Amino acid sequence: MRTMTIKLILENWRQYLNEMISMDDVRRVDAVLSKRENLNTLVSLLSELGWPKEMLATHSKDTPPFSEFRNTLLNIDKFAAPKLQTVDSKDLLLDPETIADRKAKFDKYVADKKAGKDALYFRNDPRDPREVDFSKLPPISVVEVEGGYEMADGAHRAFLAQQAGAKLPAYVLSQEPNNNPVVKQIKELFNETNP
Repeated sequence: MRTMTIKLILENWRQYLNEMISMDDVRRVDAVLSKRENLNTLVSLLSELGWPKEMLATHSKDTPPFSEFRNTLLNIDKFAAPKLQTVDSKDLLLDPETIADRKAKFDKYVADKKAGKDALYFRNDPRDPREVDFSKLPPISVVEVEGGYEMADGAHRAFLAQQAGAKLPAYVLSQEPNNNPVVKQIKELFNETNP
């Protein structure tokens, strides 16, 4: 079973690398969205496609805006609108580096707590990460792939949910052709002539 899971992760990673956007694409998306009118246009178009308003409000405030969704935006014709669902954390595909990083931080928190030291896992938030009510957290964002869900946003929450064996809310993007006319407008927003 473990060998099969690792195989799926590697296959998905290879597919991800093949679909990954270039640094020029990253700069282009960021340049387009640095203009307030373009950002407002994108939010309006994504809303027309059915993207949840809460998700749009959150990620339009990212610095830079929608930074976790550059690849999705440039390939919007390959994705259905995100749907809010509850996902099982065991189905979240976190890369080993993310797991190691989050685990070191988590283990340090637990050790500091046991030693009676001041411990802070969340930035400016004293809550104990072992006592999180995952149903009340903001949704993570994931892409549905064969064998689980790849992370788009929310790796900290996903890691903690895996530690707790919990389910959590997620905006799930499924990979399927999207021929909605709005898709063409989004692709035009990011074309080479609109820096």
